[in-house]
Order: sequence, then structure tokens, then C-alpha cells
Amino acid sequence: MSNKLSHAYIIRGGGADSAFTRELIAEMLGEPHRSKVLRGIHPDVTIVTFEDNKNTGKLRTEITVDQIRDAIFTSSVAPNEAAYSVIVIDPADAMNAPAQNALLKTLEEPPEHVKLILVTDEPGALLATVRSRCVLLNSDAEDEDAPERIADLAEAYFDAVTRGEAALCEFSFELDKTEKADLSLLLPELTRLAVEMYRDGALSRELTLRIAELVKTAERFLSQNVAAVHIAALLCNI
Repeated sequence: MSNKLSHAYIIRGGGADSAFTRELIAEMLGEPHRSKVLRGIHPDVTIVTFEDNKNTGKLRTEITVDQIRDAIFTSSVAPNEAAYSVIVIDPADAMNAPAQNALLKTLEEPPEHVKLILVTDEPGALLATVRSRCVLLNSDAEDEDAPERIADLAEAYFDAVTRGEAALCEFSFELDKTEKADLSLLLPELTRLAVEMYRDGALSRELTLRIAELVKTAERFLSQNVAAVHIAALLCNI
């Protein structure tokens, strides 16, 4: 892990109590705090998860804006023991839209002493604006080939774009089998590559703008949990 830690991470897979998440928190707070972090008793770590609905007595199925605001308020004061306060949201994809928007304000202007960890199996379910302000980590070591997989998908997409409608139609069948988490990584890569190809003269300005527009719409679809098959059809509709 880099010596320069980010203020916010998305952890794909695992959970707030997983060894991977606790090791990241321990890295954030430093070696003197490792023991308490690993035992789950550190006072500067706040875990936001499902809570009981006071009106029904049943466990909520979403994380609400009030929970996020309470966690941010609690962490706004100076930490008890460490240099940082850490807020862990699990599962982050359970945040409703107002909760994500409330969190976004803190992501955009994070207090120096606050670190955020969003744990989710579906990073693509988070708002694109939330994802763009976090560093994505995979808790599953078997997914270490993700960057290569995303690069291959992006290359195949632009190959299909240059070969025309029939190739795009064929590629869409491959793309609609892609997991949402991979789509969330692929979309910004498509924008980056489109701009790079435009600068190299390999893509027209019109086509570059069209792809950027499609990616923006696809990111909105992802945040609304639209099925991958529909997102694939959108991206290949050039």
C-alpha cells in the first residue's frame, strides 16, 4: 500500500469486519492503534450499517441520510486517540440517494482528520460522483487481474467502434455479460481512451464527444441499478 493514503476508499467485497478492511484502517491510524483496530474496539472508528426502524422495530433495508449525517457530525470533532477518525459504511450500495449526496459533500471537502471507507460488492451502484472521489481496492486477491481485464474490454470496444455497426453489435453481447463492478471501472477508462485517441488523431472530435456523452449516460444508469444489458446496448449505439 502506498505511503500516501487517500482520504476515501471503496473496498470491493469483504465487509466492515473483514481482515482486509481492518488492515486498511490500521494502516490509516498507525501501528500504535493496530491492536484495538483488529479487535474492533477502537473509539475513532465509526461503522455505519443497517439499523432498526424505530417506527416498525424491523431492520432497515437501506442506509439513510440521517445515519450519514450523524456519522459525519460525530467524526467532525477531534479524534479520541488517533490522528484520524475513520467512517466505515457497509454495505455502501445500501445508501439511498439522499445519503450518497450527503456523503458527497464530505468527499468533496474532507476534513483533514476524517477518513472514509465504503465497503460494497457493487461499486457500480454508487453515484459516479462518489466513485470518482474514492480509490477503489479489491479485497479478493483473485481479482488482481481486474486492471488487465478492464484494459482488454476497453481495447475491444474501440476496435469494434472502428470496424462499424456489425462489430459493435457483436461486442455488445460480450459487454452485457460484464459485472456492474467492472462496468464502473470500464466507463472512465473509455472516456480516457477516447480523449487519448482523439489527441493522436485516431478518433474524430464528433465521435469522441459522442462516446463521452454515452459514458456519462451509462454512469447515470449504473447509479440507478439499470441492468448491464441495457448499458451495453447504450454504449454500442453509435
